[in-house]
Amino acid sequence: MGDGGAITTNDDVVAQQVRMLRNYGSDRKYYNQVQGFNNRLDEVQAAILSVKLPFLNDWNSQRKRLAALYQQYLSAYDQLSLPAVAPGAEPVWHLYVIRTEKRDALQEFLQRKGIGTMIHYPVPPHLQGAYQELQYASGSFPIAENIARTYLSLPLYPGMREEEVQYICHSIGLFW
Repeated sequence: MGDGGAITTNDDVVAQQVRMLRNYGSDRKYYNQVQGFNNRLDEVQAAILSVKLPFLNDWNSQRKRLAALYQQYLSAYDQLSLPAVAPGAEPVWHLYVIRTEKRDALQEFLQRKGIGTMIHYPVPPHLQGAYQELQYASGSFPIAENIARTYLSLPLYPGMREEEVQYICHSIGLFW
């Protein structure tokens, strides 16, 4: 119901490495070639995934269509940085993330309009307690810190209607 993930590849070497990593770094029981993990789904998560998996291509198509609408409707606002897609890449748009120096004010404004947004990673990795032994301080990675301070994830999910994207984009326009 939320745990799990997948990696797809057409590279046999990458596929073998990933299989080893998810199984304690082993491709043969009790013989570990690399440091790995125990990253396998439990039975309940696997059963849920098997029901949801047939819908994946359709859900990804819906996300791509919604992201294209966001790109179209928000491209007029110079105050926003929109996501860029690298040549040859084909994202499935798990998130649609914009950036603006007025992120917090925009988020509050959208909340008052009934639009929920998210700030998924507000603290860059080098400033997390888990990495304090590396002794990085604020300013060590200014680009990462700027991204953490300015990005905002807009609603995007399968089943979302074009009218909802239009409302969100119109509301963003009202903010400016």
